[in-house]
Amino acid sequence: MIDDPLIPGRNGMASLVPSLERNAPLDLVVIMLGANDISYPWVTASAAAEGAGALAHLVLRSEFGPDGSAPKVLLVCPPPVDPITEWADLYAGAEEKSLALPPLFEAVAERIGCAFLDAGTIIKVSPLDGWHFEAAEHEKLGKAVADKVRAASRSVGE
Repeated sequence: MIDDPLIPGRNGMASLVPSLERNAPLDLVVIMLGANDISYPWVTASAAAEGAGALAHLVLRSEFGPDGSAPKVLLVCPPPVDPITEWADLYAGAEEKSLALPPLFEAVAERIGCAFLDAGTIIKVSPLDGWHFEAAEHEKLGKAVADKVRAASRSVGE
């Protein structure tokens, strides 16, 4: 939801509908905020959660699911970032904002009616940069997301 003034083309809202349309029909869409949103000093944790929620809401109002219905959505909150030492001024406040995200994401998911997963309960960021994940963490997160997707798929016929 954020237009990066230095790196254009990173706003997910602009590419979401074409991606949904290109891949339809979709039973379920997973949306995970990149921690980059909270790296901007002018973006609060609440605004980041609401931005992710706006993306999820768009999917839930779309007709890109089976038979023109809306796909289900799994909203994933990223794990907390570590303190950033390199470019500390640029990323000031990001750690605190990342710690505030889980309850905000959960509230947004509940309000719009989608599934929720807090990645911070499953994985940790890499100590190499404090933002990204190591391969083993990707695997753990992938398995947790797959479990949530399977559970959501089972509830489709109920």
